[in-house]
Amino acid sequence: MALEVSFRNVELTEEERDELKQRSTRKFAKVSRYLKDPIEAYLVLHQEKHRHVAELQVHAAGDRYFGAKVDTNDWVSAVDGIMNKLARTVRRHKERGSKKRRGNNVEVEAFVADLSQDFQLWTEEAPRAQP
Repeated sequence: MALEVSFRNVELTEEERDELKQRSTRKFAKVSRYLKDPIEAYLVLHQEKHRHVAELQVHAAGDRYFGAKVDTNDWVSAVDGIMNKLARTVRRHKERGSKKRRGNNVEVEAFVADLSQDFQLWTEEAPRAQP
């Protein structure tokens, strides 16, 4: 897991920057448990007039890509909002995959049950003529 945090057009002290980096890393670690390694993530925090904007791009194994953008009134809520958005996206992605697998398994099980009934009929031995 590699999370790069960068700041653009932001006037913060080093302590505030470190605090935001630690907060975003801690929150991202919780979400990254559900993604396959290797994971590269880029968090860009920048300010546009009075809005605090957080943009996140995540590249995970299997060419999965998650991106999000949040703009709020303060930095803490921007970081929290972007991580919550990522968590929702990852959860939705995982649920879709499990529903597809679960749905296919039900269809496959029904198909196998039908096939096994038909197969039993096919394997009945026909009476052979005695030589």
